[in-house]
Amino acid sequence: MGVDPVVAPAAIGSKRGLAADDERVSTPVAYWIAVAIGFATCLILCTACRRRPGRWVVYAGRTISVVLTADAVTFVTVPLVDGRWSMQTSLPLALCDVGLIVAAVACWRPGRSLAFELTYFWGLAGTLQAVVTPDLSAGFPRLEFFEFVIGHLGIVIAALFLVVGLRLQPRPGSVLRVLAITATYTAFVGWFDWLTGSNYMFLVAVPQRASLLSVLGRWPWYILSATGVAIVLFLILDAPFHGVWHEVVQPMAPRGSWSALICGDAVQQRSARGSHRYRWVGLGVSTAPLRGQWRSATRAKPSRKSARASSLPTWAR
Repeated sequence: MGVDPVVAPAAIGSKRGLAADDERVSTPVAYWIAVAIGFATCLILCTACRRRPGRWVVYAGRTISVVLTADAVTFVTVPLVDGRWSMQTSLPLALCDVGLIVAAVACWRPGRSLAFELTYFWGLAGTLQAVVTPDLSAGFPRLEFFEFVIGHLGIVIAALFLVVGLRLQPRPGSVLRVLAITATYTAFVGWFDWLTGSNYMFLVAVPQRASLLSVLGRWPWYILSATGVAIVLFLILDAPFHGVWHEVVQPMAPRGSWSALICGDAVQQRSARGSHRYRWVGLGVSTAPLRGQWRSATRAKPSRKSARASSLPTWAR
């Protein structure tokens, strides 16, 4: 079952396809092939967003949204149809289940800042850990196998699509916001576990198999230790956007244009020789030579405001 970043970044969302004894992947070759295909798809998608921006990006984001929503609905409905539903294991209370819907909203409407921030931090601080160290008993080609792979990889791909492909940035203070939301939700799930005798998010006991929680101490100390790990990971993820790299940031694209969405985080930096160099904040990717609308966008007069949300086209607000 799933665990949120505050509880254990290595086990977030590790509920799909799990047996009660938290077995390992029964078909590891098929699993890692699926992971490789997922990350290759993500790489191609993010590269295409950078090099060939256009209206197709809208449909790409909404396709991800539909796939994530379908995965969430399948996870809830299949146990009901098969008669395997249980209050202790079948409720969508793991943070991965919430993360699926949040990521779907963020991909459908990238202008929803909070949804994007939750997807970014939950996806890369938590769900990515679950992809690397999966607790998956269902083997290929069982339905639970596809639910796990699509659900977890989908959240990670959504996070990378938003921050790398669309170049969206978390707002100042996003770490505190995401931590507060995650801690509040964790407290609710902990109360539900106590009320029903469940173990959602591993708040009552660690998995029987070895995991990150196993080395963080006994209950309840492993929950506090995992909270510290989550804070460190969140700060690392936030550093590229609000650290030293972000000192000279001014949106260069015209408001409401597609360039504002696709390359709205271009910044102008003057080198020691006096020439201008354009970089993507926090990613260090040069854009020389700029072409087409990208070049015309960087010639616009820089705005003095941080207008990430307001610069998005209507569909993304």
